[in-house]
Parts: sequence; C-alpha cells; structure tokens
Amino acid sequence: MRKSILKEKFKGCDSRNVHMLYGSIIHSVFQQASNLLEMYANETSEVKVLEEVKSYIPQMITWLTQYTSFKDNRVSSSSDIQVTKVCDIEENIWSPR
Repeated sequence: MRKSILKEKFKGCDSRNVHMLYGSIIHSVFQQASNLLEMYANETSEVKVLEEVKSYIPQMITWLTQYTSFKDNRVSSSSDIQVTKVCDIEENIWSPR
C-alpha cells in the first residue's frame, strides 16, 4: 500500500517534466537570493566571496580526477572508490524499501 500511495502522490514527477524544470529554476533563484543576503549580513563583498570560492577549485579538480571517470573514463589507480553516477546534488534521494 505504501508504494502505491507514494506513486500516486508523486505521479508525473520525472526529470524531464517541464514543471520540475520550473521548480528547479525557482529554487535556484531563491537559493541565490539567500546567498546574497547571507553575504551582506556577513559584511563581505562579491569579489571576496568569489576569491575564496575560487581557492577551492584546485582541490575539487583533484578530488574529481581521483574519484570519478566522467571526463576521460579513467580513475586514479590509487583509489579504491569510484563515483560512477550522480543521482542528485542534494540530500533528497528517494530510496525504496
């Protein structure tokens, strides 16, 4: 019964649904507004925030190179772990029981 209730409740929700696209865009707009408010509340500037965020890019590239094969189908041989698929970028992943 649980499965049929969830199926009915989320009927038509797939990643190709135009309404899901609209929702994602609206979510992004609100998220950006929230980030700007937080930036101003911390009395910092866009330039300072961008500079700090850019400093993390080399570490991110190193992690991606070591644990994923999205770019060239190779994973660093020093790793026992490999990310092969990204399901969602947030913690909101539905898992059937």
